Amino acid sequence: MLNRYEKIEDNKVKLEVEVAPSDVDEALDNAYRKIVKKVNLPGFRKGKVPRKVLESHFGPEVLHEEALEELVPPAYEQALEESGIDPINQPEFELVQVEEGKPLLFNALVEVLPEVELGDYKGLEAEQEEVAVDDLQVDHHIYMLREQNARLVPRENEPAREGDLVTIDFKGFVDGEPFEGGEAEDHSLELGSRSFVPGFEEQLEGVKPTRNCGQFSRGLPQ
Repeated sequence: MLNRYEKIEDNKVKLEVEVAPSDVDEALDNAYRKIVKKVNLPGFRKGKVPRKVLESHFGPEVLHEEALEELVPPAYEQALEESGIDPINQPEFELVQVEEGKPLLFNALVEVLPEVELGDYKGLEAEQEEVAVDDLQVDHHIYMLREQNARLVPRENEPAREGDLVTIDFKGFVDGEPFEGGEAEDHSLELGSRSFVPGFEEQLEGVKPTRNCGQFSRGLPQ
């Protein structure tokens, strides 16, 4: 099937493909049998128009498109297999010849991965930047690791203190009236995080839990 192939610019390859005349004639016959079923011509019953009459009336090209759909895909796949080419895009086809009794000729233009040639990399030297780490950075990193791997330990009937994670119900008021979004139940809050209304977290320090709730303090992983 593959006639030849050549590499051209921009990492593209052109395959020149040839299909045997016998395969072309068979595909044209198959195309005629499909198309004649849809043709109406005066003096002939539907589906009974002779091929020569059909080609004379509409031109031989009427069968080409149907035949090419049968011939080109398998011929292209076989050409790829024979050439060992692995394209990275869809091919651009160029029809060269399609005619009864003659071979089908077409070109397929595809793009392939570029060839990479490594230079002389052995013996290369690179300067390693010296990094200085002080005790403060080490302590900070250790602290962060402890925080990331900490676990929660329940403490019941003990006053809350900074660093505890407490579960609270709250309801906010403005001028004695509750406001939208100012109410929640079972809200988790870390005392000392300064993530709530200013001054609110400090008022919870020293408070003991009510109901069946408890404060939770951070602990180191075991």
